[in-house]
Amino acid sequence: PLSSKGAKLKSFKKTKKVEMKLKYVLILSVIFMKLSASNFHDHLFSIPFAKNFSRVASSIFRIPSKELKLTDFFKNEDELTNFIEVRWGKPAALIFTHQGGFKQSLIDLCLSMPGDPSHNLERILTLESNEKTAVPLRQKEYIAIEDMRKKILLALPADDFEEVYRGYFRSDPLCNRRYISAAVTRRFFTESQDEKRERLMALAIKENTRLVYRVSLQREELMDDGVKFPNHVMDLLLNKSIGAIDVVGSLRENQYSYPDVKLVQSRIRELFDFVRQHHISLVFHLFETCNNDNFYQGLEDVLRLVDRPLQIEVGHIARLDDRWIDIFASNPNLDMMFHVNVVSNMRLHGLTIEKLRETVFNLRQKGFKVVPGSDGRGILPSSSYVEQKVILACPLDDIAMISARCE
Repeated sequence: PLSSKGAKLKSFKKTKKVEMKLKYVLILSVIFMKLSASNFHDHLFSIPFAKNFSRVASSIFRIPSKELKLTDFFKNEDELTNFIEVRWGKPAALIFTHQGGFKQSLIDLCLSMPGDPSHNLERILTLESNEKTAVPLRQKEYIAIEDMRKKILLALPADDFEEVYRGYFRSDPLCNRRYISAAVTRRFFTESQDEKRERLMALAIKENTRLVYRVSLQREELMDDGVKFPNHVMDLLLNKSIGAIDVVGSLRENQYSYPDVKLVQSRIRELFDFVRQHHISLVFHLFETCNNDNFYQGLEDVLRLVDRPLQIEVGHIARLDDRWIDIFASNPNLDMMFHVNVVSNMRLHGLTIEKLRETVFNLRQKGFKVVPGSDGRGILPSSSYVEQKVILACPLDDIAMISARCE
């Protein structure tokens, strides 16, 4: 009956109004809350927005092509073609590959694609795939973009490097960057990069941002060589110019195998002894892709036997389950803190927000601290501190509660 349809329509409109009011209340509550905690987890070269790079596009285009070969970022032409199709469509991809093939550089790609080269650079350095794109393709795209940014920023002169980050600080609200703890390749800590590193730290201080560098240690390097750093890096760790060691490699962890569990155990024990001996903070990228292989078995065996106080920050909770939460909680010598990277885990791993909320709740129920991170602020859209807190819509810990870890 018509009257019934009218009642349903009225009820639907009322429901939508309530939903909108709740949304605005949530957004306002986040905006007006104490915004002192911000980004505890990111990668330094993934923080600036693509538009910040385009500010120095002319300098980027002067970087020798041999330093930005597309073969450095894509394993084969199919990967490159998929990457281009997302941005310019299949016809443009075919034009490009027919024009010059796969051996061209990033700069050649920017110049050969339709449109302004600076705008093309922005498109290349931002993840444009969406939920319709298969997760493995999203991950490959992200990894390629991250590698491009790394090579660009290591190659840029100090003035242009600083300009990229100055643009970021000016364009991102302070609440998103009041505290930034960012992993970066050890190549950034060579003497040739000293001026960039010092300028960036001075810029962060000027912009009221607390920036903490974490030097990356790849899992594969840890397994092959143990805990080894160049002398210059070691000096910076000891004088606290580098705030932590960050064991990375979880995004690609399903691509590797660790047949020797005893080697994993030995290397992890060596790492724990090293950070204790030198009083160095430790961040461990875990649970981004899986939680059960020989690497995790070796880690579990060592964690259960830790017999002295040890602080560890865990860089992801995507695949963290109740069994692992119980493992961490079972040893009173472990002082754990966990990073939740909402948009990253949703976009790169297809994880649901409900699963992340549940894991955050379970961790906090066990007394663990959970802090927010963006994990690719400049690559992934909607990954700011405020936006992620709105999406997550559950309590996270404030920097004031964990000040001891930040000293």
